[in-house]
Amino acid sequence: MVKKGPVEFHTGYWQTSGHREPFERPPVVITATAATHVPGVGATAVRLYSPVLPAGQQSLDRWFDTKAFTNPAPFTLGNDSRTQPNLRGPAEKNFNLSLSRSQRLKEGVNLQFRAEFFKRFKSSAIRRTSRQRQ
Repeated sequence: MVKKGPVEFHTGYWQTSGHREPFERPPVVITATAATHVPGVGATAVRLYSPVLPAGQQSLDRWFDTKAFTNPAPFTLGNDSRTQPNLRGPAEKNFNLSLSRSQRLKEGVNLQFRAEFFKRFKSSAIRRTSRQRQ
């Protein structure tokens, strides 16, 4: 039990919590240059063949075969989905952290301080970058 003194008034009643979320390899997102020429309407890429590389051929510089995609013709949409269900990125881990303190000022009046940090210690085997094929 916390005593009601000046030190306890400033240092007591703190709470912390954390939540760890493991992610299983998220799908890779492939985009294309907006060939529709319509504001607000983007285009997906045209997939020529499966971009999945065998496990022995994957590296940091070449995770999948980029030649499997091309930009759609002007004023058309691509034939591919936005995410690739068979093409997965590296596994990620995520940790959310919160720190809070409730302080009773007088009867019926409480003050609460709360700080929440999302994706605080996010880690990934490989950093995802945004690369667009021209």
